[in-house]
Amino acid sequence: MTARALDPQLQQPISPVLVPRPWGTWGIRFVAISYLAMMIVLPLTAIVKTAFQAGPVAFLHELASPIAWEALKLTLLVSTITCVINTVMGTLTAYVLVRFEFPGRRLLNALVDLPFAIPTLVTGIMLVVLYGPQGIASAW
Repeated sequence: MTARALDPQLQQPISPVLVPRPWGTWGIRFVAISYLAMMIVLPLTAIVKTAFQAGPVAFLHELASPIAWEALKLTLLVSTITCVINTVMGTLTAYVLVRFEFPGRRLLNALVDLPFAIPTLVTGIMLVVLYGPQGIASAW
């Protein structure tokens, strides 16, 4: 019979301790953070490069045009309204899903989670196909 270390309280053999490997955890984190950084840095770099291609004076001149100001105002207005609506509706939906049991609850939960499962690019292409100049809904 081999001598094994016993847990004094349970009188059972102590399982071997797994030594954590920090390179594995940090390696996965590094890959994930690098991927996300590239998904943010590359498009921003392309935007900045294109914007300042003719120089900073031309960029400021184009930014001061009435069309650019209208586009910026519209973007800020729509994003503010959308943020308020999403905050109110999201909070109410979360409250209902957590507090109440009702028929169709699982379906509603699936519909709420669906945008997280569909890539943003696919959603953007779908919106262009539906509402773009030659889209299905643009004739209306």
